[in-house]
Amino acid sequence: MSLKKKIVFSLIPLFVLIAIIEIGLHIFKPNFIKSDKLLGWKLKDNFNFTYKRQNSIGEEYSVNFSTDEIGMRRFYTGNVNEKKLNILVIGDSFTSDPNASNDQMWYSHIAKSIKKNYKIDVNVFAIGAGGYGSLQQLLLLREIKKRFEFEKIDLVIFQFCNNDIHNNYLSIEKKEYN
Repeated sequence: MSLKKKIVFSLIPLFVLIAIIEIGLHIFKPNFIKSDKLLGWKLKDNFNFTYKRQNSIGEEYSVNFSTDEIGMRRFYTGNVNEKKLNILVIGDSFTSDPNASNDQMWYSHIAKSIKKNYKIDVNVFAIGAGGYGSLQQLLLLREIKKRFEFEKIDLVIFQFCNNDIHNNYLSIEKKEYN
């Protein structure tokens, strides 16, 4: 047997192992992000999965992470058909990463507080993805404008973090420790 054949046959078990691991991860820990030509990446549409997480002291908890048909996380304090106050949140990982269920995100707590204190039902539409800079957020806003009814929105919250400026510039990103 030639050296090339020996190398090929010795690599087959490695490729099979990688394929099994990839399939297992796809089933048991699916990725909530997909590639996007314009933005680089974004949340998957119609995604629903319950992740198992651990808090800082090692206790496990469940996170129900779900998106709608355009990749938005949503939260409602009341009957969906009885809309009173509609809030659009545009952000990054603080708005989209799966470390809290949709009903436990920061914007959901704001909605619950409005409902409790002012007796107004609130619908929150949250969009963005981890690592987004303000440029990606603007591009995302332009993209969803084609598929989302902005005339129904009463309030827009632009969730901004100190790293969002850095996320706009590849040269700065490369120099950062992370």
